[in-house]
This record gives sequence, structure tokens and C-alpha cells, in this order.
Amino acid sequence: MRDELLLLRGGRSVRRLRVRERRKRILLQAAIAAAALGLLGWGVAVAQQGRRREAEARRRDSEFQQVALGASRARDILNDDAPGKRSRALAILRPALALRPGHPELRDLAAGALMVPELVPENSPWHAPVRLDPTPPRRWPVGPVSHAVGLFDPGLRTLFRWQPHGWIEGVPVRGGGSPEFLPPPVPGLNLEFISSVSLDGRWLLVRDSTERIHVVSRANGRSVLQVRIDPKYLGREFTPDGRWLLAGRADGAFDLLPIGHPGPARRVPVGVPPHDLVVRADGRWVAAINSTNSIARFAHLDSARVERRWELPPGETVQMLGWNSEGDLVHAASEMQIFIGGFERHSIQAKRLVKEDHGIFGVAFSPDSAWVLSTGYNGRSRIWDWSSETALSEYAGAGTAIQWSPDGRWIAWKDEFQWELIRFEPPTGWSVIPEVPPEIASEATAGPSVVRFHPAGDRWASGSYDGIRLYPRSGRNNAAHWPCDDGPVRHLTFSDDGTRLRAMSLGHRVTLAVEGDATSPRLRLIDRQRLPGSGRGDITPAGEAWLVSTNGSFWSDAQGRWRSVDVPPRSVIGSVHPDGRWLGSWGIDAVPAVLVRDEGFRPRLLEYPPELSALGEAGELVFCPVSRRVFGAMTHGLVAWDVDSGKILWRRLLDPVGVYGRVAVTPDGGRLAVALGTRSLHLLQAADGAPISQLRMPEKLRITSLTWDARGRRLLAGSVVHASYLWDLDALQSGLAEAGVAVPDLAQPVDPAVDR
Repeated sequence: MRDELLLLRGGRSVRRLRVRERRKRILLQAAIAAAALGLLGWGVAVAQQGRRREAEARRRDSEFQQVALGASRARDILNDDAPGKRSRALAILRPALALRPGHPELRDLAAGALMVPELVPENSPWHAPVRLDPTPPRRWPVGPVSHAVGLFDPGLRTLFRWQPHGWIEGVPVRGGGSPEFLPPPVPGLNLEFISSVSLDGRWLLVRDSTERIHVVSRANGRSVLQVRIDPKYLGREFTPDGRWLLAGRADGAFDLLPIGHPGPARRVPVGVPPHDLVVRADGRWVAAINSTNSIARFAHLDSARVERRWELPPGETVQMLGWNSEGDLVHAASEMQIFIGGFERHSIQAKRLVKEDHGIFGVAFSPDSAWVLSTGYNGRSRIWDWSSETALSEYAGAGTAIQWSPDGRWIAWKDEFQWELIRFEPPTGWSVIPEVPPEIASEATAGPSVVRFHPAGDRWASGSYDGIRLYPRSGRNNAAHWPCDDGPVRHLTFSDDGTRLRAMSLGHRVTLAVEGDATSPRLRLIDRQRLPGSGRGDITPAGEAWLVSTNGSFWSDAQGRWRSVDVPPRSVIGSVHPDGRWLGSWGIDAVPAVLVRDEGFRPRLLEYPPELSALGEAGELVFCPVSRRVFGAMTHGLVAWDVDSGKILWRRLLDPVGVYGRVAVTPDGGRLAVALGTRSLHLLQAADGAPISQLRMPEKLRITSLTWDARGRRLLAGSVVHASYLWDLDALQSGLAEAGVAVPDLAQPVDPAVDR
């Protein structure tokens, strides 16, 4: 029937119908195939995306594990006393920082590594920054004899060695140059060793084979003085000006002999045969020690007699002794212990103890007196922050006859077989300024209690148990000192123009004139006024003072007129705004309050809900200098209040194991520095308390005071261990950049948010 119908339509129509049906089938098959291919492609794409996600997750997990492992290993290295902490920690942190350059913990660990001082050997993986000499020296054998047959000059640029037939060779070791040769001081004599070089570099002290000592001119090699010394082991040394030679005698004295001038020879009795003689830098005092005796004797060269003595504890004998460059500190070492004491202002019996566990080989102060280098018989050397008795770095090597270069960047010593010159990498962006410790350490003599920057930023002042010191920018050299006899100075501030330094001790308010310049500052007393009571407070640049205590609180105007002010009960902490318009009071059991000076000292109680107890106990109140905020440091964290409403703006828990609180605000009001008695100083944004970074400290130091310089780039902290600690954020940022780590939030100051 179907065929008949097709025939009726004609053959041509039948063919067209069949073609059309065939096309429909083809199109349907193509659509089905395309849909199948699309579905298959979609499935492949989904599978590939899943595999990429899995690979990315595995990569992130691997990076996370590498970063976590690197951070853990670096943290262990920095917390350990193994040698080369700085270079080893940075070598581990660099790959991790390449993976996660913005990781805050890694950046803090890198900054902590840079704050570790280090002795760098010639094969160290740590590359020297460009500020060091481009050609690092190597090692020099001392020859076939195991004594000290050579010696460096005081600048550590030339090594003097004896040669056959009495010649002396000067080998240049830094800065290039040609060797120098000096003929035998006496023809026909053989030299045995060179024992000393004068500080001015003009004279060499050498011994020949006939047991005579020669003072040899470095200019021509001639012997200008010959001394017969018997026994050989007695001490001999030049005075710093190179005009006199001190020569020990077996009868318990030493001779003072002129060099190159007709001055009279003198004999100075010391009571024991001096095995070693050490002259102070000013050439006035000589320390004489005998290695079988526990007493160090100090003879004054003008009076030619012993005027001071330092006796070590029972059972200890003085094996070596040395001065610091300023002459106000002395170190003495027995077999296993190091004692450090003040010489000028306090009894020499004031001492600090450092222990070595394998016997002491050598000890020496750094030129700035900040560090002590000790070497031990165990073949290791340590760099100490001696003020806190903390060993900050260790080195696999040791020697005797330790010498520091004048710039403090090189150290030379002699081990059994060779002389070695080592590069010293001081902490980057961190330094310590030690003070002379008291004769008897106690809570009352801890300090410095307060530190403050000069408005120019080129000096700073500290108040301590023995008065006020004004330090130059370079450190402790040439610091001015104003003594105080009525207890520690706890409050300091400079006038806005920097010409006055105002202070409060336990009993007096003091005004000092700031004279001199940044290199040689001076202090002069202008006024001293009795306080109406004692307490904890502050003093403004204009001279307004504020004291808070449970026995009464007092305020004084700039002319010194005092009046009593009522504060909330049990308040013991006082603070004042820099311009004096707001006063603060607080206490462990007292509500924090702000008193408005221009409103008759009307108190505004600050919000203090019970949940603030999670931040610990009250520590310190500090006003922001450019906004209407006040910050309260507590033992575990920090809280910010609005002065007008008294409402809490923000709070932050920083460390649950903190033991006290100190805080400082930058002059632009942008940053906060917080110390809680742990190993870190916290840097925060003042606007919301967001963390910026943490600055590592050598140990858990109790910080008594914090202050910023005028730029907000240098942070100074006073501690109870009779030292101030200085952080330089510009130097630290430069060191981080050299290490391949950028910290933008440390590099750029924060714009102040002024909301007066």
C-alpha cells in the first residue's frame, strides 16, 4: 500500500522524501554524537579541574609543612645556644620566606635572627654586607713554636711575626699593602717572641734568646730600651701613650721605665710578683695580678702606690684581668667564672657573675662595652650581654690574647697553632647600652627606671638609682652624669626645645640645663625643689608634675606650686598628657580615671567591665599625644579608651604569661610598643590594636620604661638589669632587605589619625 502511494506521487517525490528522511537521521546522529562529545569533554574538564585542585591542595599542604618546619627549626635554633645561630636560622628561613613572603611569624623570626650577634669564620655561609672590607682575611700559622710568637697591632691591620736571624715581619691582613720587614734590634741575636705592641703603634716589645726584653722602634727596628727580666713570666706592658714601659719584678713590684725620653725611672710596690700588668686607657691606673692570689691590686701611677683592691670570693684566684675602653668597668676571670664590676663611681666589689662550664681561656670587652667575649677550654667562644648575664651567641673556636679592632667589627685571637682574625656581626637594629651596676643589687637599685629621647633624637637620658645620665647618639662614651642622693630617678622629660631636662626622684623635682652637643653632652643643675609626697606619676615638657599614691595625690604647675587632688580610692599609678590638660590615675584595685585640668580636675571614670580581668592587672596609663585616646597596659594585654566618653575602643590579649605592662605611643600617634615581661616587644597599630610585628629580646627582661624618638623609628627601653636596649627600625628594615625579607609595615610610618 505504501509503495502504491509513493507511485501515485511520482518517482521524483519519493526520492526527495527519502533524502529528507536520511538527512534528518544524519542530523539526529550528529546531534547525539555532539552531545556525547560535549558530555565527555565536560567530564574530562571536571576531572582535570579536580586533579588541579588536588595538586594545588597538595602543593599548599607541602608549602605549609615546609613553612611550618622552617619556622619550627628556626625557632629551635634561636632558642638554642649552638654556634652560628644567626646564619643557620637565616639559611633555613630564606626558602620558607620565598614560599610565603608575607608570613608574619617568618618575618618576626628573621628579624629575631638579625638581632643575634655572631662571630663569622672564613667558611661561613653568611655573606658579608657591603659595609665590611671586601677582602676577608684568612688564618696565619704562628710557626714551629707553640708560644705567642706574633701579635696584631691595635687596629688589627698588621700581624707582626718573628723571622729567622732576628728579623721581624709585618704582614698586612686588612686593607692590602706590602709586608714590612724590620732588621734585628741587636745584630747576632735571635728573637723568641713578640709580646706587645703599643697603642700608638710606634713600639714593639720583643724577647730575645738571652732572656732580655727589647723595646723596638717600628720605624727603624732599633732597640731603644733593653730590660733584663727574670723570671720570664712576670708582666710587662706599655702605657697607652707609648712613653713608659711597665716591667714586673720578682720582689713584688714593677718598674716604670721611660721610652725615648729622659724621664726618671720609678718603682711601684704592689705586694706580690705581678704575673700580669694591665694599664687603663687614660694611663693613670695599673692593675697588677698574681695567678696564685685572689686579690687584684690597682696602683695609681701618680702616687706610685696601690690605692684600691678587688678580692674575689674564697677559693677563686685571678687568672686574667682587663678594662673596658672607658675605664669605668673591670673584668676579672678565675678558672671557671667571670666577674665584672664598676671602678670609678662605686666600689670595685660591685660585680656580676657569668659562668663558663669548661674553664676560661680568655676574656675581653668590646670597644663599646656592650659585649663580653669569653673563650673556653672546650674550644668554644661566647658573646655575652653581660648586663643581663645572657649568652647571646656561640662560636666553634677559641683562643687567648683576644684583641678587638677599634670599630668592634673584627676579633683576633691565638689558638695553639695559628692566629685567627674573625669578623664580628653585631645585632642588626638592636643594641645594648650597659650602665655601671650598684655595689649591692636590690629592687631599690634596679634600673634604669626611666628613659627618654631628646627631641632632636641624637641623645637620650636615663634615670637610675645613682642619678641621671645623658647619653650621646653613639652610645655610652662621653655620657654626662648628674648624681642623685635621695633615691632613684623615676620620671624624666625634655622640654620641647631640648634645652631643659626635668626629673623627679623620690624626694625632689629637678630641672637641669642640657648643654654641649650630641657627641659630648653636659648637664647643669638649675633648680631643685622638695616634693610634697612620694608616688608614681610623670612630668610634662613645660614642667607640670603629677604624683599619685594611696597617701595623697598632688599636681604642680610649671612654677612649682603644688595642690592636693582627689582621685579614685587605691590609685597608685599616675600619668599626664604631654600638654598637661589630662591627668590619669589607676591601680590594681582602682578604677581607671581621667582628670580634666581645665575643669577643676573633675574625674571621668573609664569603662572597666569584669571581663577586662582576662588582660591581667593594671600596669601603666599612657595618653596619645595627637588624639583623644588613652592606652592602658596590663600584664597580659592592652586596652584603649576614648577620653571623652570613657568607653572602651578596643582591647587585645597579647600574652597570657605576661607579668607586667609597659606601653609607649609614637609621636604621630600611629604605633604602640608594648612590653609584658616576655621575650618579645609587641608593635601594634594604635587605631585598632592590630599587630604589626614582634621584636625579640635576649631573655625575659623586665622593662621599666619605653620611649620613641621624634620620628617614631627608634625605640628605647630601660630594664632592671642596669642596661638600656635600643631598637632601630630603619636599620632592622635594611637588614631584613639584605636577608631578602621585606616588611612594609616596619618601613613606612603610619599616618596619624588626629581627632581632637
